[in-house]
Amino acid sequence: MHLEDLKDRFPGIIYWDVSDDTVKVSAAWLLEYLGLKGYHEPNTGMAIWDKQPLVLVNEHAKNTASLIAFRDAILEAVQKKFDIKLEQEPELI
Repeated sequence: MHLEDLKDRFPGIIYWDVSDDTVKVSAAWLLEYLGLKGYHEPNTGMAIWDKQPLVLVNEHAKNTASLIAFRDAILEAVQKKFDIKLEQEPELI
């Protein structure tokens, strides 16, 4: 089971049961574990707020493409480290 593997590899991982066979893992915990809380990305002009890792901050990004690139890099880092695909909330419109 993927959760059991995650718990073995990352003993402090935060998760909660959604149903008998589904769990949610704390995205904030994942980002903080990766050291991204407070991270400033000079190429995109985006950052992750140092008080809450789920808040993305536009420091000097010039367009939406920079936001998307930053978001995608975060998603990729989580996928690579934890084999978890984060789902974006709220949606971009």
